[in-house]
Amino acid sequence: STSTSSPTKENNGKNGEKRYTLREIILVAFCSLLTGILLTTLVFSINMKRRMR
Repeated sequence: STSTSSPTKENNGKNGEKRYTLREIILVAFCSLLTGILLTTLVFSINMKRRMR
């Protein structure tokens, strides 16, 4: 498994470093945004339930 992952890393670094990093940044940003929205909706629903009672 180590021999197969080594050349791909070198290829990514030499071929499309900017593309790969940009993709990673977008993926991380999207994930954090999604979790943030999920957290806010969860907190909001809990607050609404408390207000109703």
